[in-house]
Amino acid sequence: MTSIGDFTKYVQIKYQMDYDGLKEYSSSMVGSAVVSIMGEFDRILLLVTDLGMKGISIFKTEVPKIYNDRIQSVLISDPSNPNSQMEIVNSIINAVNECCSSTGESGVRVVLDITHGYRLLPLLYFTALSYLT
Repeated sequence: MTSIGDFTKYVQIKYQMDYDGLKEYSSSMVGSAVVSIMGEFDRILLLVTDLGMKGISIFKTEVPKIYNDRIQSVLISDPSNPNSQMEIVNSIINAVNECCSSTGESGVRVVLDITHGYRLLPLLYFTALSYLT
């Protein structure tokens, strides 16, 4: 699960991760680097605001092509509006539940990238994921 906000300000950098040995990947989005380095994802939940919708195509170019049909974008509203915060939590819960029901698994492993997007979003993500556990 990862987010895209105002992607026009993102710059290409080299990410390193010690996952099954030290690996590097150049990308403008941490989420695409995580996918590329860790691999083996059944589904990628890409949480986007209206502004981030245009970044989906860029995200798809930055991950290995095998994952393009596994990306599920979830449109979320502006979290600065208190009324939309619970809506965001519910959107995440519904998207994760949908992933579980489509795979037939009773539980899933979630890798959560909180790098991009509004600073309030990680709190909402953790709220949703805590509810699911």
